[in-house]
Amino acid sequence: MSKLLENNYVTKNKKFTEHELSKRIPYKKNKYNADFLVSRLNLAIKNEAKYCEDIDSLMQHVGSNLGKLFKMIMKSPQHTSSP
Repeated sequence: MSKLLENNYVTKNKKFTEHELSKRIPYKKNKYNADFLVSRLNLAIKNEAKYCEDIDSLMQHVGSNLGKLFKMIMKSPQHTSSP
């Protein structure tokens, strides 16, 4: 877990978290399969909730609060209404 918290560079251009992500899915910052990522969003939110989500604790603990943000966006009237 300390490697995640430190998130040091492991290559000239990539930090630990980005490097680990690129090993697991085909991913580049400027080129990725959005359909694949969107299809897995609910699973990602569920997994993210297993870790720290408290904004005040994230500097000391591994986690994210993006799941909360995505849930808010998905519940918003703009997201659920038809054009």
